[in-house]
Amino acid sequence: MTALSGATEIAAAVATGRTSARAVAEAALARIAALDPAVNAFTDVTATRALAKADALDAARAAGRSPGP
Repeated sequence: MTALSGATEIAAAVATGRTSARAVAEAALARIAALDPAVNAFTDVTATRALAKADALDAARAAGRSPGP
């Protein structure tokens, strides 16, 4: 996934198919894995749940349903 500048741009990229919700989730999880050992900002990372939600959003988009705002 290419770097996107913020939540609005990420949402637009997912909505138009420029990237997938799964790719966004994977990138976020990779960033957490890389940085959290040093900053200890997360007490629990629910990667499986995040990826399942992302897959559901991608499936909804593929079926022509809007996932919402």
